[in-house]
Amino acid sequence: AASADKILQEFLEAKDAESRLPLIEPQMTAQSLANTILAHPLPEVDMITPETSREVPAEGYTELPFIVSLKQGAKTIDYSMVVRQRGDNPPKVFVTPVLDILGGRLAKYAAAPDKEIATFHVILEATSGCYDDVPDAENKFTFKLRPGPEGKDFARAYVSNLPSSRFRQMLDDPESNLHWGRRIRATVSLRWNQTEDPRKPFLELIEIKALNWDS
Repeated sequence: AASADKILQEFLEAKDAESRLPLIEPQMTAQSLANTILAHPLPEVDMITPETSREVPAEGYTELPFIVSLKQGAKTIDYSMVVRQRGDNPPKVFVTPVLDILGGRLAKYAAAPDKEIATFHVILEATSGCYDDVPDAENKFTFKLRPGPEGKDFARAYVSNLPSSRFRQMLDDPESNLHWGRRIRATVSLRWNQTEDPRKPFLELIEIKALNWDS
């Protein structure tokens, strides 16, 4: 845990992509990160809080999650980040969620209708009902997409609330790790629904690929 915390601090305090390359997985190049937030200094760190670690035997690593509080203007925003320890190798920051959340990939996708389906790592929270201006809102419920376990969601996706909906069935299943109001790391696929009512396109969650960030 101490070495994971040290690597995470080095990653957060690094000034450019080149300095971050030895600290991250999956392996990337400086060129691939050139147009991302990781090519520049990150916002000032206010606090780093460790969460409970988790063994992932199938993937051969230990997951060491943290809540990283970053100062952004007058606000402090909490972000979930994960460090992975593989055997005796140095721990590495799992960088894909950082690019999705802090790096703005999800925010960009959620800002305007897009024709492509996209997959992101988020903190997912199912909330009953739909109170936003989307088609057939009375028959939908909401997934809030968050950067961390606290604070405001930064995007919302909607799904059917009918009893036959597979997402509703997951929430009704007592053995599922998905529960109403629980905020959990998840890997999800989204699309812009532009057919239900072309005048009101909305973000739709079409698949929960995993209730974790293992991939």
